[in-house]
Amino acid sequence: MEIFTAETILALREKPSGAPLRVLPEAQGSTNTLLRTWAEAGAPDGSAVLAGAQSGGRGRMGRTFFSPPGGLYLSHLRRPAPLDERIARLTVTAAVAALEAVKAVCGVALELKWVNDLMWRGRKLGGILAERAAIGAGSFVLLGVGLNVRPVAFPPELAETAGTLDGAAGREIDRAALAAALLDALERPRDWHDTLARYRQACATPGQTITVRRGLLEENADALAVTDTGGLLVRYADGREEELSSGEVSVRKREG
Repeated sequence: MEIFTAETILALREKPSGAPLRVLPEAQGSTNTLLRTWAEAGAPDGSAVLAGAQSGGRGRMGRTFFSPPGGLYLSHLRRPAPLDERIARLTVTAAVAALEAVKAVCGVALELKWVNDLMWRGRKLGGILAERAAIGAGSFVLLGVGLNVRPVAFPPELAETAGTLDGAAGREIDRAALAAALLDALERPRDWHDTLARYRQACATPGQTITVRRGLLEENADALAVTDTGGLLVRYADGREEELSSGEVSVRKREG
């Protein structure tokens, strides 16, 4: 029987920071929401909340993040919040950390879809959500990482686009070992230029034709490159170029 507890995960870590970790079978709401409450009560830098399911998982742009039992949903506290221009780097860094942890434990090399999707053979296996807050106990960032691990019956709208790490690896993944590796990777000291190079190497979005969405507006563009700040440089049909720092993009299917 799988043992998925704070004690087991901390025992598997290479370099535990000593920051507190809370592990739940299921988060009521989301792990980011629970960690926000904890942070407002004074939780120290590096505190984390980990759950095997979420009743109200959230993704970017206010969307629901499907979080069934058997997943790995982690929120990590960064205190104090970095300067505005450096917050975007946290998503890039967390994505690289997730790639490293999955490769080490699962033996699976994931790809990235800018800015925060973790992909394998065209299917989404997870995502990143960074949220900034400045309430009560000072400024902080909630860095959420969600991974689909166990096989599950996805709802119809996700059945053709989502996947799981068990499916990618062809075996049952040790979630405690994966959680320990992810915490180690998130807390590992990093050089930004090296991290950006790793992100660029794994990011499959440049070179694709994409759709950029802003609210109800959509516009097609060619994705050119990941910029030095972690943004996405795109070129629209009329020749305009723009660096996207946020927003939603989807890769357009090729015709024929």
